[in-house]
Amino acid sequence: MPEDQVGKLEATENTVSAMAAAAAEQQQFYLLLGNLLSPDNVVRKQAETDLFEKFENCVALHKY
Repeated sequence: MPEDQVGKLEATENTVSAMAAAAAEQQQFYLLLGNLLSPDNVVRKQAETDLFEKFENCVALHKY
């Protein structure tokens, strides 16, 4: 395979990977949002706890 085609293929693969990652993140966001808006107190409380823990981990990582 010619070198320029290899570069184009790699760029396409990177784009597809980035799109898949973005779609997964969007799906995770909507799942979290749905859980936060849930009328079920247990589901909502667990979503709040998960969100708080993720926030705390993010703050801890960027503190220093």
